[in-house]
Amino acid sequence: LDPTKSRYVKRAFEQYATGNYSLKALTKHLHEEEGFVFRPSKAKPSMSNIHHILTNVFYTGQFIFKGRHFIGHHPPIVSMDLFKAVQHQFRKANKPSYKRNDIAYAGLLTCGHCGCSVTGDIKQKGRYIYYRCTHHKQKCPDKYIRQEALEAQFIEIVKSFTIPEDTYDWMVKGLKQANELKDRDIEERVEALNADLKHQRERLSKIYEDKLDGIIDSDFYQKKARETHRRIEEIESHLNRLTKASDEQMKLGLKILEFAKDASSLFMEQSLQEQARLLRIVFSKCELKDEKLHPELKRPFDVLAEGSKKEKWYPQGNSNPRRLREREVS
Repeated sequence: LDPTKSRYVKRAFEQYATGNYSLKALTKHLHEEEGFVFRPSKAKPSMSNIHHILTNVFYTGQFIFKGRHFIGHHPPIVSMDLFKAVQHQFRKANKPSYKRNDIAYAGLLTCGHCGCSVTGDIKQKGRYIYYRCTHHKQKCPDKYIRQEALEAQFIEIVKSFTIPEDTYDWMVKGLKQANELKDRDIEERVEALNADLKHQRERLSKIYEDKLDGIIDSDFYQKKARETHRRIEEIESHLNRLTKASDEQMKLGLKILEFAKDASSLFMEQSLQEQARLLRIVFSKCELKDEKLHPELKRPFDVLAEGSKKEKWYPQGNSNPRRLREREVS
């Protein structure tokens, strides 16, 4: 690494990710105020120089060769999250001409004043999308709010339940430990059900022998055989659910944690429609009132958001921390 140039590269990413600079303003700021020199023969960097830097995945420690991504051996200057945040700012800067199907957040929000749905309108010849209450019940005091303002709030909400890498590793470990305990419990229940299944099959065989020996008549046999067959079907169905449950719950838990680990960067790089789809997954409901969003998150995203408010995720001072971890993670 060139210690001087790498510092300026990182500063370029950090500054542009804030959204406070245009490419032209950032180029001027880096050179005139921070002293960035592109090369001795061409001291002042051009906008194309800065654009090339900010869109080059090489600075994350990766590179593209023949259309494929590879992890390089060179040290990264910026994180992938910061790189994606910059690409998100570029998409915002290049404003498209919106069409009706681009009103992705319609139906996702309700008005905090009257409870009506929030809809969207395209304004200024397709340059902007504004959202407002439908006013089906009453005329609400809220004015229009720009889609960009909503998106910025959505990003902060998603960040609230995005978990850091070390927390993710710890929670995965806790989930696996909890799953091992659950597996032992399931094994005991499966053993009991298998014993009952064996008993019912032996019983079915016994009443059949009693019918052949004339101890019971055909009507009584049919009645008891139907009862026993129903019980056998119930046991087999329960066994099938138990054997699948543990593995499916484990997979679901890991998927949720994997999503929560990458939620923030994943959200920012998605289309508006995909953003809305992700929000519908995590929102129980979300109100818009006085230009502010008031979300209610579904479980477990509400638990993750609450945990991220704490200074430390890791439980302290419990007489049995392992049980506490299992309870929180599960």
